[in-house]
Order: sequence, then C-alpha cells, then structure tokens
Amino acid sequence: MKILFIQETEEPAIGIMSLVSALKKHGHKCDVLIRECEKDIISEIKKTNPELIGLSFITPEAEEMKNLCKKIKKETGIKIIAGGAHATFFPEIISEWELDYICIGEGEYSFAELADRIEDGRITSDIPGIWAKNKRSIYRNEPSHLKEDINSLPFIDDSIYYKKYPWMKKKEVKQFVSGRGCPFCCSFCYNKRFFEIFKEKRRTRRMSSKRIVEELYLFKKKHSLRNISFVDYLFPYDKVTLHEFACLYKKKIAVPFEIQTRADLINKEVAMILKSAGCRGVFIGVETANEKTRVDLLKKRISNRQIRNAARIIKKERMLLGTYNMVYLPGECFLDLIETMKMNAEIKSDFLYPIKTKYFKNLDMTFDAINSGTIKERWIKKDFTLDYHFIYGGYKNENAYHLSALLASNKIYASAANFLVTLRLTWLFRFLGFLAKEIKAKKFYDVSNKYAAYYILKELKRMIKIR
Repeated sequence: MKILFIQETEEPAIGIMSLVSALKKHGHKCDVLIRECEKDIISEIKKTNPELIGLSFITPEAEEMKNLCKKIKKETGIKIIAGGAHATFFPEIISEWELDYICIGEGEYSFAELADRIEDGRITSDIPGIWAKNKRSIYRNEPSHLKEDINSLPFIDDSIYYKKYPWMKKKEVKQFVSGRGCPFCCSFCYNKRFFEIFKEKRRTRRMSSKRIVEELYLFKKKHSLRNISFVDYLFPYDKVTLHEFACLYKKKIAVPFEIQTRADLINKEVAMILKSAGCRGVFIGVETANEKTRVDLLKKRISNRQIRNAARIIKKERMLLGTYNMVYLPGECFLDLIETMKMNAEIKSDFLYPIKTKYFKNLDMTFDAINSGTIKERWIKKDFTLDYHFIYGGYKNENAYHLSALLASNKIYASAANFLVTLRLTWLFRFLGFLAKEIKAKKFYDVSNKYAAYYILKELKRMIKIR
C-alpha cells in the first residue's frame, strides 16, 4: 500500500526515515510532504493519492496538525495515523481529533503490522502499540515492547526526502543518532513519563560502533558529507565504546562531527578520545546559572563547578563549546537570565542556544509550578502547553531573551545587559540576537557562507512577515 508521511518542518526526520525503511521491507511504498514547504498541501495529498497518511509532530505543533487532520478528512477521507512525541504522551487525542489510529512509541514493527493488515483487509483493533478507532469504539492496546537490539533495525532511508525535495541533498549538516533513550529524569523532559509507559529495564539502547560507522559509510558513498551532528540525548560516553568508535570512524568516515552530552560525563580521557575521532564541538546543558534552580527544580543534579570543569576540558582539547540555556524558569526574571549570560561568557561558550521555557502538561516541572502558585492548572492551553510569555511578558524580558546569544559572547557585553534590556528596541534586538546566533551556528557547524545566508534570509522573511 502507499503511505504518505506529513511533517511540519523541513529537517529530515530520523524517526520517519527509520519507519520508511521498516515499511519498505514489508513491500509498502512511502512518500513525504513537509507542510511549511507546500503552498496547498491538500492538493499535494490528492496528487500523491495515498491509502494511509502518517503525521509525526511534537507538542508545539499539535494545534496546527489538529486543523490539518480536519481538512484532510473533509477533503479526502483518507485514513490517518498520528505518531511522534505528542501522540505517544497524549494518545487520548484520538477521541477528539479526526484520527483513525495512534502509534505509541517506536513504530518500526507496530506500524508495519498495521500497514500489512490494512492492505490485507484484516482486523486492526488488536495491534500492540496501536490505538484504533471506528464509529463505535476506541481500542486502547498496550504499548509494544521496545526493541532491545537496535542493531537489527534497517538503515534509515533518506531517499523519500531527496526525491521530493532534491535541494535537501545540499544540506551541509546531516543528523544521525547512535542510540535511543536517556537514563536521566530531568523535570522539564518527558523521559520519566516514557519510562512509566514502557516499563523497560534498559533505559538506553546503543548501536554498536561498527553499525554506526557502516550506516554513515553507506551514506557517505551516496551523498557528500561535510559535517555530522549526532542528536542523541547523550552520545556514548563509556571509554571502551568511545575508543572503538573513534578507531573505526577515523578510518572510514573522517568527517568533523558534533555531539550532545552532560557536563558531569565529560572528563579528560573522554574529551581526548572525542577529539581524536574528529569531534569539532560538544553541546552541554547549562540551563541556568542558578545552581539551586538547576538541581532542585529541574532535577538536573549538576553543579556550576562541574559545568566550569567540563567547559575547561572541552576548550583544552580545542573543541568548540555549545550550551543550552532555559529562559524564564519558574520564579526567574530578566536579571536571572543576565546572570546566566555572564556564566556562559565566563566559560567561553561558542554557541549559546536559548530555549524559551514552556510548561508542558504532565511534566514534573509543570506540577511544581502549579503547586508553587507560579501558574494555574487551568492556564494550560488545549494544545497542552503554556508559553512563558503568558506569565512574564514585558519588553525587558523579551529583550533579554533576544540578546542572550549576543551578550554572552564576552563578559563586557554581558555587563552591558542591565542597561540594554531597558531600551524599547525589541524588534532590533530580535534581529541582532538572531544574527549573532546564526553567526555562531555557522562557526560551530562549519557551514559555508552560501548555506548560512540561505537560512538568514529565510528567517528574515519570516520576521518581517510577523512584524
């Protein structure tokens, strides 16, 4: 049967590419549409003429996808299945949305089973990991077990993106994962909820170094590789695995790469192995300069001393340092953000990435904010999230957010923050902050001027449109 995947943004989705590989093994045909790249997505759906549509999305995209479901059903009547993070954590949307199925968690096997049964005309109401709806009932099946040996999964299939959107081949930063899961339970992440749903003993599952390099080598033979970004929550950090990976990667791939990890997992030996393999940059989560907030509220038990130590080690090995920072946590204001900027300047972050705090439904951080009176439960929107603007607002807070990447460049800039945020120049600061962030991203990921200019112009058009 023919299956059409629809996603919101233009970055090739690793989850969809993995599903496509599994579905093709079962003889199904797959295609993809990117909503933001299509002027009339309903017309494109009709041209593709699929028998099943798969929607993959995260919570901030939920409202848009809900409206899209309604349009698809009205215009085409095609069966729709929703998957991804939002569908996994809030499967009850099946009762309100124009959906026929929900895929909970990883779908390589359950989705393929569903497609097989639809094609054969068999019953689809009892598949583990799939919720099904008909005119009379909703069938809420138990989650399927997570695949223990992910080495046995087929290599991801990126051909659907390059066939439909050939310009994507020119993307200079390719994303990959080396495993699944994370052993930690930070209060701002759904990881704890994931463990509650699946109740698996192993919280992380890693691909072997040989498997990772084989997949990358196959991709390298088909396409040009300039830079690789490993987007695992935590890149493998045990020394034996890292050393094996470094030896194979240097020999067969030899392309610069970046990783994400935690400050408390970085030590001198790990950094040396990463550097020897060709690692250009390491992202760690600072989140906030307030250690008490990070430890007690975010449940991220990492001290400021550990962050400074990790930064020093990364810099000593001449790798770039990227830092994630959360803006306007419960009880914080623009003065707290300025302190976080100063800390980023102190540890010489090459790429400060600010993330607006959102209060997602059923997160521990959200429960804490409700219990402390910071927010009220009824404020959580129907799309399951509460934007920080709802609580803080104000041009000073907005200015601090937009200027964070620029002002964290050095201590002198950071010291000027107290004055700059008082100026009513929010649109200008938004532009300057965006420009500073893109320049830092260009350096961090080593992309060409042409590639960087494309994204800068694209964002400028969006900013002008919004204004």
